[in-house]
Amino acid sequence: MSDFGSAMDALAQRFLARCGEDLPKLRQCCENAAETRGDIRLIVHRMSGSAGLFGYEAIGALAAQVDEELSVECPADAPTLPALTEALEALLAVRMRP
Repeated sequence: MSDFGSAMDALAQRFLARCGEDLPKLRQCCENAAETRGDIRLIVHRMSGSAGLFGYEAIGALAAQVDEELSVECPADAPTLPALTEALEALLAVRMRP
């Protein structure tokens, strides 16, 4: 594998690890809106910008949609947020297996 390929693989693993760290925050927001709009928007904005780079276009699109929803609504009213958390759960279940 080339140096570039190795570097991209390492970045992809960091992306997945960060998604694993962010998932509980997104779940908590779905359950009781405990996170602030800014915290969740930062997470989904970052995710929407980087997911496609690693081949996770659907995750990126969902994150972008949640970001847009949160720009005009409160976090509990972001209807796409549960779909994003489900997609992340499925991705992590497959990608983070030992």
